[in-house]
Amino acid sequence: MPRMNGFEFLESFSELRNGNPNYSSLVFTMFTSSEIEEDKQKNVLIPLFKDFSIGGI
Repeated sequence: MPRMNGFEFLESFSELRNGNPNYSSLVFTMFTSSEIEEDKQKNVLIPLFKDFSIGGI
């Protein structure tokens, strides 16, 4: 993503979602190749986040 990473997007969208009921049913899937424990922990803090899946491309 050119201007923000996936974590930044989910944080920003979480704020947008809270103010607009039309967005409440949207679901996002994030794919990553990162195995960094810190990245896994970041996801716990994001309300939209449901699961962490690691896979290579």
